[in-house]
Amino acid sequence: MFKEYSRMVLQFGFITTFGAAFPLAPLFALLCNLFEIRFDAYKILVIYRRPISQIAKNIGAWFEILQHLAQFAVVSNAFVIAFTSEFVPKMVYLLAFSPTRTMKGYTAWSLSAYKVSDFPEDIKPSNFGEGFNSTTICYYRGTRNGPEYSDELKYTYSMIFWHILAARLAMVLVVEHFILITTRIIAYMIPDLPSYLQARVLRQNFLAKEAFYESESKRISLVETQSDGTQITPSATAASLYPSIPSTSAAVSVAADPESM
Repeated sequence: MFKEYSRMVLQFGFITTFGAAFPLAPLFALLCNLFEIRFDAYKILVIYRRPISQIAKNIGAWFEILQHLAQFAVVSNAFVIAFTSEFVPKMVYLLAFSPTRTMKGYTAWSLSAYKVSDFPEDIKPSNFGEGFNSTTICYYRGTRNGPEYSDELKYTYSMIFWHILAARLAMVLVVEHFILITTRIIAYMIPDLPSYLQARVLRQNFLAKEAFYESESKRISLVETQSDGTQITPSATAASLYPSIPSTSAAVSVAADPESM
């Protein structure tokens, strides 16, 4: 069973941790598990010797491992969504930098300028090509300062970059806490056992205790009342019920039948 559990836990970890990178992974995992169920049933019923069943309350330490994997997957997917998508930069531009509160001008805002004459000699293109000689400024995807800044700040990260980074980290925290709190609320609202099953378990426990008390009362009555009419004191009754416990009294007082006296 250890191999079966470890394989399923590894599959669960890969699917949940990198689900945002490959959304079709859960679908393929479902199809794989459907086939695996039938293959395992064939192995257990036909190929292998019948396994000996054992009573277990739950899956043990594997449940905690799955919980930790799910929590790590929430953080991992939040980072993937925040740092690989354009959602955060667009929201930052829309809420903080757009003069008209629209997405107009977002493309120019997301580009940074680079002066062609600032190319180092070792990486400067030897053949600029037709039309490139008249070009003085190139634009690339990034959030860095342009050539108009001083030598210390030229081509370094601009304040826009730090705004976007702070927004990405804030999104990670918000998404993580929202999902974790939602899962806690759902786990609290949905019990592990349904109400009808809990009532049935309580009834079975009550019936078992009632049967035990009834059998013990019958046993005590049979011990106290013997067939010849001899009555035994409570200490003798306890000694007969629990013979392994040594008697603390020196002798047992027996009230004999007057006819036998």
